[in-house]
Amino acid sequence: MDTESTEGRRVRPRAGRRPHAVTGSLLRFDLAGEVRALAHEPEWVEQGHNAKTLVKSPDVRVVLIALKAGCGMRKHKTDQCLTLHALEGRLAVRVPGQALDIPAGTMIALGQTVVHDVVAIEDSVLLLTLGWSKA
Repeated sequence: MDTESTEGRRVRPRAGRRPHAVTGSLLRFDLAGEVRALAHEPEWVEQGHNAKTLVKSPDVRVVLIALKAGCGMRKHKTDQCLTLHALEGRLAVRVPGQALDIPAGTMIALGQTVVHDVVAIEDSVLLLTLGWSKA
């Protein structure tokens, strides 16, 4: 099932998800409700992680990510600047030369191409924001 955003862009949700607009001049999210929904989807139950893109525009992406303790994102880098905001739980983030403890309520910002990995120390929820190149 498709839905239409305020700009008329068609959005196709993942199977079993309620459709929502990812572009528009005003988007509003119930983050607690979104987290509850992520925790009930098969990806969370079977694989220990789940994610949902909340905002997708030419210059920014916002992704809500839920991770069970011990799960994470392997060492990688992005071509974009990013922020990682721990909403719930506790994360371990490794960057060159540092291991960071990121408890709920903490946000970090990383520049382009900074190699990093993320592991949930506890069941965790984070909000990932990526600057996005128009190229």
